[in-house]
Amino acid sequence: VRSATFSTDGAPSFAVDTLDLLITWACETDSPPFFALLGELGFGKTTTLQELTHRLQKKHDEDASAPIPLYLDLRRVAVPKDGISVPKLEDILKQGLEDWNLGEININLTPIDIVKCVQEDGALIIFDGLDEVIVHMEPDRARRFVRELWRVMPPAKRIENTTPGKMIISCRSHYFKDVWSQHKMFTGEGREGIRSEDYEAAILLPFNEDQIREYITLTHGEDKVDDVWNLFQSIHNLAELASRAYLLSEMVDLVTELEDMKAQGQTVLGVTLYNLMVRNWLNRDNGKHHFSDTEKRVMMEEHAVEMHRSKRREG
Repeated sequence: VRSATFSTDGAPSFAVDTLDLLITWACETDSPPFFALLGELGFGKTTTLQELTHRLQKKHDEDASAPIPLYLDLRRVAVPKDGISVPKLEDILKQGLEDWNLGEININLTPIDIVKCVQEDGALIIFDGLDEVIVHMEPDRARRFVRELWRVMPPAKRIENTTPGKMIISCRSHYFKDVWSQHKMFTGEGREGIRSEDYEAAILLPFNEDQIREYITLTHGEDKVDDVWNLFQSIHNLAELASRAYLLSEMVDLVTELEDMKAQGQTVLGVTLYNLMVRNWLNRDNGKHHFSDTEKRVMMEEHAVEMHRSKRREG
């Protein structure tokens, strides 16, 4: 995954390998304490951060001076329904750790342990999915939530004989109206003692053609690359959708079916892909349900509308 790094004034500088950038930043002692990883929906923020967690854990196992990664999924965090208050840091950490599982990495820490690891033992805490929590919050409430996340970091006055840790926050780039909105959110408008130079930032870029072809090679073999790529290009908007990491992973699984539909003269559009994806999601637990696919779709649509109206993220 590539990303564009940003200077403190919000101007993009150059494209780099995202994981290399993050690992270098995490391991350098003189790099800024905060990192903002931005990107549009489906560009691979979560996958990138989970892979970073695996790599840093392995690096730490081989070299104790490398930071311990602590990955927390903010989508697990429940927000009070009063429309005003925000969960405290201790509750955020506790909920973020529930059912925590990243393959072979196991974790058995309390919120107090996490704070100690970050403030004294140089750990890297990763808060993934900030936008999932604050998308329905008023600006002031969202800033108060971010301030709770900041509390995990070491105090401004360094504690003797400790190693201060670092923090990564991921967020969808289109959550913000402009670069200035991003700046205000991540620095607390300058009122929290956090400055723009305390952050390094990057925005994930869409896959280019070479990366898409490389992915197709891994999934379908080198001899099928041209056929699959030409199929994507022949269907309206599919080549563009393939630039999103998540959608590409879904598309390669549907190649044979899309080819058959085209061969039969059926109209295949971007919405066709989404319909096939929804069908597959519905079919996964088919044996457990007593509703037809049509009934499930109607229920999903009505539930989605109700969630949108009530500003809920889960239902």
